[in-house]
Amino acid sequence: GEKPDGKVSASELLELLRAKPNRLNDLDRDHPCKGVVLSNLASCDMMYGNITDGLQKLRDAATIVQREALTTRDYSKLNSVLTNIAVGYIHLEDYDIALNYLSQVLARQEQKVMDVSIHRTLYHIGYCFLVKANRFKIVFDEKRMDQRKQQQPVE
Repeated sequence: GEKPDGKVSASELLELLRAKPNRLNDLDRDHPCKGVVLSNLASCDMMYGNITDGLQKLRDAATIVQREALTTRDYSKLNSVLTNIAVGYIHLEDYDIALNYLSQVLARQEQKVMDVSIHRTLYHIGYCFLVKANRFKIVFDEKRMDQRKQQQPVE
C-alpha cells in the first residue's frame, strides 16, 4: 500500500518491475508521474543488472517527461532521466553515447543559474573520459624532442 509520506517500498517497486506495460498505463497517476515511476523502475532494473530493460524504460520515461518539460520549461526531471540513460550506457561501456546524453544535460544546466546538479553531470563526463583514456594502449614515442630514443633515454 501507499505510505502516508507518498513513498513506495522496494517490494512494491519489484512487483511493478514484473508488471506488463499495459498495467503501467493503468496506474492511478497523472501522465508526468508515470515518467517518474518508469524512471524509478528503470533504476531498479539497472541496479539488478538488467541494463537493457532499464534503458528501454528510461527511453519511455524520457518521452513522457520531455512533453511536460516543453510546456513547463522545467527540465529537472528530463535531465535526471537523461543522466540515468547515460549511466546505463556507462554500464554497457558505450562511453560515446553516454557523453552525448551528458552533453545534452550539461547544455541545459549551463543555461540555468546555480544548478547544483551540474557537479554530478561534470563528474559523469570526467568519469567517461577517464575510462575511455584508460582503454587506449599508449605506446611510447619513437623519438623524443631531444632526439634520443625512448628505449635508451640516457646514452
